[in-house]
Amino acid sequence: MILLALACATCHPAIVAAYEHSPMARSSGPVTSLPAGSYRHTPSRTAYSIEPPDRVKIRTPLQNATQKLEYFLGSGAHGRSYLFRRGDKLFQAPITHYAQRGWGMSPGYEADDHSDWTRPVGRDCLWCHASSTRMIYGTANQYADQPFRENGITCDRCHGDTRAHAKDPAERPVNPAKLPSAARNDTCRQCHLLGLSRADKPGRSFYAYRPGGLLDELVTYQTAPQQKQSDLKVTGHFERLAMSKCQIASGDKLWCGTCHNPHPSTGKADPNQPCRTCHSAKQSHRGPDCQSCHMPKAPTPEAGHSIFTDHWIR
Repeated sequence: MILLALACATCHPAIVAAYEHSPMARSSGPVTSLPAGSYRHTPSRTAYSIEPPDRVKIRTPLQNATQKLEYFLGSGAHGRSYLFRRGDKLFQAPITHYAQRGWGMSPGYEADDHSDWTRPVGRDCLWCHASSTRMIYGTANQYADQPFRENGITCDRCHGDTRAHAKDPAERPVNPAKLPSAARNDTCRQCHLLGLSRADKPGRSFYAYRPGGLLDELVTYQTAPQQKQSDLKVTGHFERLAMSKCQIASGDKLWCGTCHNPHPSTGKADPNQPCRTCHSAKQSHRGPDCQSCHMPKAPTPEAGHSIFTDHWIR
């Protein structure tokens, strides 16, 4: 269980219980048991043997070694990457477990001619996967003994300071759905838009963002016009959605929360219900779900062997 959610569960047990099954709640944590398997990477002539609960054996033409993997990033819906420590420094392992095909090289490692265990894990990497990170400021990838206090994304990421609300109910948490459209969208955009680049404005910092605020007051994004399937990015949801006729026609009415519920119910949801808010019942009964045809899944070069839903609604 997410530690911060314990305080919220006192008054909102059903919401917290539902959230714990969401991908955001399961986006990071300590490694307890790795999926057993093996993978051979031809360009680097390296053989990886994954041995539960937490070890990887590495065989190259020059050496044999064993590495312990300590933390995971990713809910497992698409895949999970793994982190390890050397002293107080945190690094990413070059192998990832993909939901669609098992073990393979982590994104960016596919063409390496050697087994590279030197990729540092900076604050950007942990921001959207873990909570209460404990980075040693002024360093690239040094952390306290436990690099993050809470697994996954906690309630605070979308609702603000829940500790203050738990102590004093008059300190109201943020409800993103009730915010003005720009601030509402920024609650999601903080993790679901990267663009070509993101730069802090003078004297400001992206990490100062809090729900209810505006990212445009802190940072500048550079994005590119989206034209084709090859433009699909893991964190390009806002860029793709902006191309959609549904988004253009509905304006502020259509947002992430129209289709995505971060506190999913246990019952079976009607996948076409969000579309019926604007489209007739006749239109939205042409198939089992609108998404398969109008938001097809596609691969993205950033994510190795995973496929993602394209938020450009055709």
